[in-house]
Amino acid sequence: MLKLDSLRTKHRVAELGLSTEELSKRADIPYGTLRNAVAGRDPINLRRAYRLLEALNPPGRARILIEDLLARGEKPSDSPNQPVTPKGPPRRQDHDGKKTGPKRHNEAAA
Repeated sequence: MLKLDSLRTKHRVAELGLSTEELSKRADIPYGTLRNAVAGRDPINLRRAYRLLEALNPPGRARILIEDLLARGEKPSDSPNQPVTPKGPPRRQDHDGKKTGPKRHNEAAA
């Protein structure tokens, strides 16, 4: 999954005078997916990135390359960072190392 360079992509879309809806139809990419990818919130797969590139390269205009659309340093082999889960609360233990349950009142034990 790849991230798009938001500024370059938005600039090219504005240069061609297209709306995001028109671009999504031309590239055959769902509107929400394209909107989030162009905004930089979500990555886009390589197949869709090339369809987007074709939609942004109409005949008679200066052509752009796929590397122009992708964020700098972005490579297909980069794996996403996995979230770190927080550690649970500390275990309940006595000072001498024996595990014990919660203390009871004398009245409740009878």
